[in-house]
Amino acid sequence: MEVEMMYFTTAEIERFLLEDMPFQDLTTDALQLSGACTAEYFTRENGVVSGLEEVQRLADLLGVDFSSTLGSGAEVSAGDTLCTARGPVRAVFALWKVGQNILDTCSGIATRAHEMRTALRVAGLSLPLLVTRKVTPGAKKLMVKAALDGGAVAHRMGVSETILVFGQHIQMAGGVDAFVTQLPRVKRANIEKKIIVETSDPHVATRVLAAGADGIQFDKVPTQRLATIVKDIHEAYPNSVLLAAGGVNPSNCVEYGQTGVNGLVTTSIYHAPPLDIGVRINRS
Repeated sequence: MEVEMMYFTTAEIERFLLEDMPFQDLTTDALQLSGACTAEYFTRENGVVSGLEEVQRLADLLGVDFSSTLGSGAEVSAGDTLCTARGPVRAVFALWKVGQNILDTCSGIATRAHEMRTALRVAGLSLPLLVTRKVTPGAKKLMVKAALDGGAVAHRMGVSETILVFGQHIQMAGGVDAFVTQLPRVKRANIEKKIIVETSDPHVATRVLAAGADGIQFDKVPTQRLATIVKDIHEAYPNSVLLAAGGVNPSNCVEYGQTGVNGLVTTSIYHAPPLDIGVRINRS
């Protein structure tokens, strides 16, 4: 799998280090450790690795030699070495836990994305697995990149990207009747954007599609009911984009995929347990 390109500024990379070491590494300094050492990062579990590029950027900032034969998105097996870092003890120890935290967290997310995507493919479903902006504050880039490394697709990373109308928007617009009246104006003013409306009500869905909405994001609709709704709507509006959202997870993603929707929207990927990454450090 090709590595997903996502640009991190030097300041963003430095922030990962500063969170862990705002001043000195007190333990390393108190023990007066010196010389050179090599840290070997390895996995105790099968999975998909993610975060290698960011760890390499950290190593470069610290003057540590970094090497790896892998790239993010690669499948790995228990016992595999992910990367090594060699340099002065203080620099390698500064990298140690920050690098480990990035690798285990990001690899856990990438692994879950890969598992869900694989389950869909095995079931003969080619629809995309879409991840949202509901991430841990401050960790968006790492978490989204990890999900993409595992084969997911970015759904909506911020409110500046797409027009996604929630019930709260409709309420503030004056209700469904008022919103439907406004839709033609909104489409004329935003000719390059699709308009997706979230609802669990098929009657609202058909009304807004008739008024010009491009698609519906169905929220928390049980799969059996959703399959019937999707069939009816696709017959009436064959070009509409229909998405399933709300509670899509590894245990039910195939069932949701079989409803006939065009894509699955999920945040469960971000809540994956970390991959168990170990680090061996030896004198060089």
